[in-house]
Amino acid sequence: MLRLPFTDGWVNRVILPKNQRFAYDQAIRMVGAHIVEVDSIADLEAALKEPVAMVAILGTNEEKSRIRLEEIAARVKPLGIPILVDAASEHLQRPSPWFARGADMVIYSGGKFLRGPQTSGLLLGNKNLVQAAWRNASPHQAFGRPMKVSKEDVIGVLTAVEYWLEERDAAAELKHWHDDLQRIAQLVAQVPGVTSEVVDPSGVVRVPVLRVRWDGIALDGMGCGSVCWKAHPAS
Repeated sequence: MLRLPFTDGWVNRVILPKNQRFAYDQAIRMVGAHIVEVDSIADLEAALKEPVAMVAILGTNEEKSRIRLEEIAARVKPLGIPILVDAASEHLQRPSPWFARGADMVIYSGGKFLRGPQTSGLLLGNKNLVQAAWRNASPHQAFGRPMKVSKEDVIGVLTAVEYWLEERDAAAELKHWHDDLQRIAQLVAQVPGVTSEVVDPSGVVRVPVLRVRWDGIALDGMGCGSVCWKAHPAS
């Protein structure tokens, strides 16, 4: 723990599907791990010929991957390699579908859908692995100490989880989101050249979204200056 991020001579390779690389995988590299991209079963099997510390999965991109979680789990579980899923942008579910599919740990944001403290989050899963993460964080003097979460935030996210799982009316919440998006759609439709549509939830995304398209030429012709948002037409 005190040696991090200097990992020379250790098992420090982390497998990550190519389509799931994203800005926050810097959190993996900053502790001295090396990311190995895979894009097929053949890539995975080749990567497993050398020691691997962990497999990381980005939940929002997993369904579009050429290699699915179950296929990965079938090959790494016998080797004792843990699988971590970043589901920060997803709804917390009980039980989590990621565990049923082979994950050992799952991360959820405390400040997104849970609407808890923005600086909080949840790491759920294998007790030994979660305790290992805890030992590397506050109150211990290890690598995660600078990312300390306050006692107030801990209670805040715990309260948010209890409300989410025990009191929340999911159907009423979904209707509220739809109503809000419909209202926004009505307002933006008043701008010439702008159209929009409400897109229903799909896959791991469990909230509706508003897709807005605009005609950049038409907006330029309005001569609105800084009042109008000018951009290239959306695809």
